[in-house]
Amino acid sequence: MAAEVGGALLSAFLQFLVDRLASPEVLDFLRGRKLIGRLLSKLRIKLLAVNVLVEDAEEKQATNDHVKKWHDELKDAVFDAEDILDKVATQALQRKLDAEFETTAVKRRRCRSENIERLPTTCLVEESGIVGRNDEKEEIVKEVLSYDGSGRETSVIAIVGMGGIGKTTLAQLVYNDERVKEHFDLKAWICVSDEFDLFKVTKAILEAVTSSTSEVRDLNRLQVSLNERLTGKKFVLVLDDVWNNSFDDWEILSKPLKSGAPGSKVIVTTRHDGVSSAMRACSTHYLDKLPEEDCWSLFANKICTGQFSFRLKVDQSHEIQDSLFSYMRTEFDTFKKFEHLYEAKKLRTFLPLELAPEKRSWCNLTEKEMPMHLGNLKGLQTLSKFIVSKHRGCGLGELGKLANLRGALSILELQNVESSRDAVEAKLMNKKYLENLELYWDDSPTSNSESQRSVLDNLQPHTNLKSLTVNYYSSERFPNWVGHHSFSNIASLCLENCKHCCSLPPLGQLHSLQNLSIVRFPKIVTVGSEFYGIGSSSMKPFGSLKVLKFKDMLNWETWFHFGTENEGGAFPSLGELNIKHCPKLTGGFSIHLLSLAKLEIHDCPQLVISLRRAPVIRELG
Repeated sequence: MAAEVGGALLSAFLQFLVDRLASPEVLDFLRGRKLIGRLLSKLRIKLLAVNVLVEDAEEKQATNDHVKKWHDELKDAVFDAEDILDKVATQALQRKLDAEFETTAVKRRRCRSENIERLPTTCLVEESGIVGRNDEKEEIVKEVLSYDGSGRETSVIAIVGMGGIGKTTLAQLVYNDERVKEHFDLKAWICVSDEFDLFKVTKAILEAVTSSTSEVRDLNRLQVSLNERLTGKKFVLVLDDVWNNSFDDWEILSKPLKSGAPGSKVIVTTRHDGVSSAMRACSTHYLDKLPEEDCWSLFANKICTGQFSFRLKVDQSHEIQDSLFSYMRTEFDTFKKFEHLYEAKKLRTFLPLELAPEKRSWCNLTEKEMPMHLGNLKGLQTLSKFIVSKHRGCGLGELGKLANLRGALSILELQNVESSRDAVEAKLMNKKYLENLELYWDDSPTSNSESQRSVLDNLQPHTNLKSLTVNYYSSERFPNWVGHHSFSNIASLCLENCKHCCSLPPLGQLHSLQNLSIVRFPKIVTVGSEFYGIGSSSMKPFGSLKVLKFKDMLNWETWFHFGTENEGGAFPSLGELNIKHCPKLTGGFSIHLLSLAKLEIHDCPQLVISLRRAPVIRELG
């Protein structure tokens, strides 16, 4: 009886598997996979053939050991096949669910996009509610009212900045300034937005300067009419929220504008620097964030006047909160966690946050990798840390696609850069909004010094940089850009753990440098004129330096040209000098630093210092 039941169950299983192989979800999943499809087709035929033999095998297995063995192996194979088909069916259903979810999400996003169209702007502004931007306004008004006599009838002034930074408001303030109103014969405000239609924009300008509607439906006639209306008239035109960076489109639009009287101005607001280039702007104003004091004033104004987003529904507030924190991931152990970021084209900020101190003991989590293909987030503006990896999609070249990075950036594990070409592809020289750059290699004894120099040479940042840190760089010399006088904005510089470097770069040429720290250069024996860059500039070396620190310079013996008047009068503004653990630094030298207020010398047993000309020194250590 048991054998009959077992035979019936096995036969039922076989028929079930045959039916599963022909199910719609399995067939849909295997569509396009010819090899797997053929194999499963063969399996189905064999299952049908085996099903015919099962009943006979059930009867013979009791007396024939070979049949019993075959029967047992068949049962195992049937169960394995069932498991495989279960997995196939599960993946097929998951794919179906994902497709339905994506369709729903796309519809929802499309609906939101249609409901939240970009609102058109006007020239009107309530000045009493404006906070900050006074300096920027005065600077642009001065340019608008000026004429340099260059012969260009119409000049373009561009205002560039991220969305919401205040470009339109600034343009409104300039447009409504009384001095501007009195200076020009004609004024026009046009909200262009992302749909740049030559016919519509030209028609809008004509209607604005004539204060009447136009029934003309031909671009040529529109431009002729606009040309006649502007001829000999000094005008100011604001094109707000321009996205089109086509040289050809601007060339066509600007033809009638050139007929205006000398001194005519076009003010353009845009998020993209390429628009300024396409319009051949004579000056470009990059709007930065408001000072902290103005931000608090703006915040208080919105709270007190009820303009803050308390009018949001409760569920909307929770959605905003959840969407914000979904980007604030804490670790990079696996790439799977970041798959949802790959298509986030509008993401501006990525924060690799560390674990909170009290949670460090919970698990052994470390920051090892970045999300793959981070360069796809082309709108990213804030990236505090980038960890270079040899994995595909995690190399230094990903930074090259992030043209809008600003603020501070730390690049770690630079020893993983396989070619200096990767450093070129990072395009740091084009990232003019970066202010703070930190470059880190590891302390590996097998580091290739020549390779590192080539990498550092090609990691040259934009000259707008204000702070630079280089750590564990192991080449003998620094590339020429480190210390070059063109980096006139650098105020802070830190060079650490450069174990093979035998000479310092000409840092005296950095005219804005205020804080300099040099730590652990074991190959440095002498610091001389190369440190000052003497002869490269008419200005005094280290003219703005306020704090100078040397530490752990174990083989440093001699320091030449230290601030004497007949050697250029270096360090005229130095207020703090710190020399620690430089055991071989010898000799006696006199300090001629009229601004020095604090002097610290530690673990320098052979150093003798004379304080003949340090009249304001207040602290010795």
